[in-house]
Amino acid sequence: MSKTMKHVRNNSGASIIFVVIVAVVFLLAGASVLTAANLMSNTSIKNHTNKQLYYYAKSAADVISQEMVKNDGFAYEIINHIGLLGSTYITSENNVKEEVDVPSEIVFDCGISLFNSGVAYDEVKYDNVKIRLSGIKLIKSQKYQNASGQDYNVVEKYDLEIEKVTISFVTRYRGEEYKLALDYAFSAKGGREAVCQWFNSTGLNLQPLFNKAIDWNEFDRIFVRVHQNEVH
Repeated sequence: MSKTMKHVRNNSGASIIFVVIVAVVFLLAGASVLTAANLMSNTSIKNHTNKQLYYYAKSAADVISQEMVKNDGFAYEIINHIGLLGSTYITSENNVKEEVDVPSEIVFDCGISLFNSGVAYDEVKYDNVKIRLSGIKLIKSQKYQNASGQDYNVVEKYDLEIEKVTISFVTRYRGEEYKLALDYAFSAKGGREAVCQWFNSTGLNLQPLFNKAIDWNEFDRIFVRVHQNEVH
């Protein structure tokens, strides 16, 4: 075999090796690009999911705030619940004003549901929805006077303050979570009155008064602050 042929063959072998090396380098580079693109895509998807998650949590907070300012919303139900605790406190004394013994803290478990035909809300879940009342103070006053015969006009008045009402919940969407809580302060004044009869054997029969709901004619709710805490 001539030297020229050997030289050609040797060069051909070197070219094949060079091609193989270049192919491996480009393959590794291509894999790195695909991995980086996949990571960027996943990051983009997660960022989009987190943004949607925040909007769903914010939507629920907006609904809660709207309910709070409604006269027939569940804020009124909260106030009325405390009032009912006070209304079961029975006294037949006249011109009495005292603080009613109510729990210092009350926690309600409830649910939140949002519906929108344009969004797949079935993927959104609201868990651990709690309403926590703390710093509750209820003052009750009662007075009555004779109207005629055995009939007495009985008037009850209530002065209620709730230092803090915290509504908290966790929003879940596509494997991500977002925790949000809203704080409110409440104060309310209400009352009720009825004509009751006095019986010598049992005293004043307050049942007609108990049959009436408390009218919260002064009802103030103040939004304090919002707590937001991502819990991925």
